[in-house]
Amino acid sequence: MGRIDNKLDCRTYSGVTVCGTLKLSRAEQQCLRDSTARGLLFRRAEVECYAFA
Repeated sequence: MGRIDNKLDCRTYSGVTVCGTLKLSRAEQQCLRDSTARGLLFRRAEVECYAFA
C-alpha cells in the first residue's frame, strides 16, 4: 500500500476516487466530450468516463 501524497489532485465521484492526471483512451475522451456537452462538470465527467467508459 502506498503513502498519502497531499500534493496530488484527488477527486471522488460515483464512489470512484482518482488522483493526479488521467490518461484517457479515445473512447474515454469521447465520453468526456459528450458528457461535458450535456452539462456535466469536467472533473466529474473525467472520473466517470475513466471508470465506466
